[in-house]
Amino acid sequence: MDVRILGWRYQNIRGMRDVTIDLGDQPPRWTLIQMPNGTGKTTTLTLMRVALSDEEISVPNIRSFRPDDQTDAGEFQLRLSVDGERCWLFVKFDYDTGTLRRFTSRAATDAGGLEAGRRLKGNLQDLLTPAFTRLFIFDGELAKSIRDLGKDEAARAIHT
Repeated sequence: MDVRILGWRYQNIRGMRDVTIDLGDQPPRWTLIQMPNGTGKTTTLTLMRVALSDEEISVPNIRSFRPDDQTDAGEFQLRLSVDGERCWLFVKFDYDTGTLRRFTSRAATDAGGLEAGRRLKGNLQDLLTPAFTRLFIFDGELAKSIRDLGKDEAARAIHT
């Protein structure tokens, strides 16, 4: 299975009001994100993991994405190619209630539009668990915790 991240978009998330990152239709196998401290690297990687894995986020963490007290909603959109088929994963934040909702849009879906929830192709839905996705979307800040994971936990994530 060939899974590629083609890009992402932030809307009202921390300091990013409306930012789109486009890696192209044929992005490289590896992409390195390097930016100064405090500019959104950890936020981006966290949001990618949340979109891909259905990872739960606490109410305080959801509210921490709020750019200011006047903004009540935000959105993160992750654009993928799965075996050559386009897929968009949306995470919509309600900052007032501290909740999020997930949606999927796929070019191959007859009905079009947004489907509620994370709807990935084939085995990918089950494969991208929070534990495995932490290894797939690798965050250098998590390197120590990955090194400290018990061998059983890391082996289970990789085995999955």
